[in-house]
Amino acid sequence: MKFRLILKTKTKKNKESTIKFNLAPSKHIGFINFVNLALKQGNPVKISFEKINDNGEREDINVLGTFKFESKP
Repeated sequence: MKFRLILKTKTKKNKESTIKFNLAPSKHIGFINFVNLALKQGNPVKISFEKINDNGEREDINVLGTFKFESKP
């Protein structure tokens, strides 16, 4: 089974822009559990990014966001 995270937004000219990230099979259950937890609790989810260089050093990127998961009926 393949599992993919799809992010969508719209440009200033109202055109859809999409990016897709494949999730490794070893991460499927963890991701599904995380999404279910966020849906049940109703709490916002924070998103941030970090850069990891070749030496393994991590650096936070100054891009932050918050959103809520919603489920379709």
